[in-house]
Formats: sequence, structure tokens, C-alpha cells
Amino acid sequence: MKKKSVFKYVRLLFNCRRKPYILFRNLLGFYPLDIELYQLAMLNKSNFAKDKEGHLINNERLEFLGDAVLETVVTDILYHRFPRKKEGFLTILRSRIVQRKTLNRLGMQIGLNRLAKSAGFSKPFNIYGNTLEALIGAVYLDRGYEYAYKFVSAILKKHVNIGKISNEESNYKVKLQEWAQKNKMHFRYELSEDDDSKSIQFVAELYIEDILAGVGTALSKKEAQQLAAEVAWRKLSPNNPLMKEIKEKKSQLQAEQEQKEALLLNENDN
Repeated sequence: MKKKSVFKYVRLLFNCRRKPYILFRNLLGFYPLDIELYQLAMLNKSNFAKDKEGHLINNERLEFLGDAVLETVVTDILYHRFPRKKEGFLTILRSRIVQRKTLNRLGMQIGLNRLAKSAGFSKPFNIYGNTLEALIGAVYLDRGYEYAYKFVSAILKKHVNIGKISNEESNYKVKLQEWAQKNKMHFRYELSEDDDSKSIQFVAELYIEDILAGVGTALSKKEAQQLAAEVAWRKLSPNNPLMKEIKEKKSQLQAEQEQKEALLLNENDN
């Protein structure tokens, strides 16, 4: 065992009864070795905290790391849980689990609202997904991938019904097409490549009556369109502002088309 690791365990032996260690022990299921990592993970950028040298510090770097670790862990879990499912299914299922709305909810459910520090510049609920990712990053740095895997796995097992999510109808492209035909709506996908990504990814934008309704990013064109269709589908309730905007646009386009047809008819009569 390295001297640095030995020092961490010795420090833990003397500090494990202190309140910060107990709080994180209750949250994580194990004692942190480097408590400062976990305390940093709780610092949202709106807190304007500073280190000893007076430099601003926050959890954004840990969030960046935790985001990648979380995606790897969820991919690992799904890969072994669904050995016969194809990449497209796994990609869509993973996106549902790691979406911001889900992470914010999970952050609240595990008690991050009692630990995360914010100065109030962000709506509190919206920071807990970021804080959860930062916490996962801290676990990874402090204890390694095995502990990060166990931590994420325990959260998902307790708070996320993966089986239920996987059984939901996933072909949103078909569902959207059927909805459009039924409601006489025009829609189209526009595809582009994500130049900022390390690997080639495709970005699909879904327009309904020329209104942007959903965006999806994936490693294949079909998956990107599927994700964009899912985003749009979840907005198609009657009371959603997007629906009002789409209906207004449709009426406008119909009026313009009728005007063109009337002008053309007049020209032919003359």
C-alpha cells in the first residue's frame, strides 16, 4: 500500500467520528478517505467559495469527471443486464437514466438537498443532478471505479425501475409519425455532425410545422432521430406551450398556402 493511502486510512481512523465523515458515511455507505473531495463536490459555482490562496473553487471539474464515470457505470450495468439487446436499445435506455431530470430527482432522493451548498443563484432543484455527478467524480478519485460502480448501482436499484423503463415502447419515431398523420401535421428531421465530439456523433433536429420540437445526439443517424422523436413526443400534451406554438404555426402556414392558391387561381382566370 502506498504511503499516501496509508496516511488517508490513518487520518480516517482519527476523524471517522467527526460530523462531516458521519454525514458522508450515511450518504455513501462507506467512509470517505479524502473528505475534501466530497466537500468540494457539494460546492455549486454560485456559492463563490475560495481556497486558501483566494482562488474561486467549485464542483464543475468533479462534475465533468463524474458525468463520464456515471455514463460508463450505467453502460456497464445495462450491457450485462440486457445481453441480447442491440446498441440502439441500450443507448436510448441509458439516455433515459442519465437525463438531467432523472439525475435532479435522484439527487433529491438521496439527500443532496441537505448537503449541497448554493447561494441561491440557481433554482435549488436544478443543481442536484450536477452535484450528484460531482459526488460520483469524488468517489471515483477517492476510492476508484469499484466503489463508484457500487454507489451508482445502489442508487439505481433503490430509486430507478430499469425493468419498467426498458418495457416502455421505445420506437418514438413510429409513434410520432402516427400522431402526425392523425393530426395532419407535417414534420421533418435535419441531420448534422457534432464537430466538438471526440468521436463522430450525429445531431438530429426534429421540426413539426417548422417549429423545433426535439434534438437528439447519438453515434448513428437512426439513434439520433429516435432520441429527437422521444424528446418531442414527451412535449405533445395539449397544455404544453410547444403544442400551442405548433398549432399557431400550422394555422399561419395554412393561411399562407390558401393565399397563394387564391392568387394563382386569379392569375389563371385572367
